[in-house]
Amino acid sequence: MTTTADAASSGGDHAGTAAPAIDIPDYVTITGPAKMPLHAVASILIEMLTGNPDLPGPRAVSLSQLSRDIDMQFPGTPDTFHAMAAWAKRFGGTVIAEPGSDQESGPYVRCEVQFPHRGVQVKGYAYIKPVRAAT
Repeated sequence: MTTTADAASSGGDHAGTAAPAIDIPDYVTITGPAKMPLHAVASILIEMLTGNPDLPGPRAVSLSQLSRDIDMQFPGTPDTFHAMAAWAKRFGGTVIAEPGSDQESGPYVRCEVQFPHRGVQVKGYAYIKPVRAAT
């Protein structure tokens, strides 16, 4: 598919100027600039959670109509690595982790999985902290 820069942009008056064509490969999915209604994003989340009751559930969720995102926050415990792996296995994606530290909470590992599902981008994440020994 070929489109012009004018058609690919979000607007503006370009009368009288020739815009270069952009070749878009067939394997690229083109989405329109129209926003997905928030209730549609919420419906996708509900379908994902109720249709996969065997997967570990998030503690918190945020939805975005504008960017078509679902962010799921999981507990900050070491078993969350397994939860992320289960979501990645079911929906595709790779579990990534990045060690970090801050002065307030000490060391942590930020664990994340991302995958597309029914036209939205889904991200699961957690800040996993070391298990403290009982005293």
